[in-house]
Amino acid sequence: MAATIPEYVEPLLNWQRGAGQLLGVNIMLVDRQAYCIDLTALALIGVIMKALNDKGVVLDAEWIARLNTATDGTWPQWILNQIDPNQQQAK
Repeated sequence: MAATIPEYVEPLLNWQRGAGQLLGVNIMLVDRQAYCIDLTALALIGVIMKALNDKGVVLDAEWIARLNTATDGTWPQWILNQIDPNQQQAK
């Protein structure tokens, strides 16, 4: 996938944009401060991904496969709709 941290961040940000679209959010339209905080979190994730890849623990192809399936399946509505699970009524 990548040799540098920014090269890991780019596909993470692209995946995040797609996931945000599923939730009706355009990550590129959030305020600058929120975007910068998000970018630093993605950079930290990129550091971890690169370290694991460099050590041969998780190869880039596996990272890509896992990112591509991250939004598969049915997500609980409380997660998608930002509902505090402690505030939900018992089912």
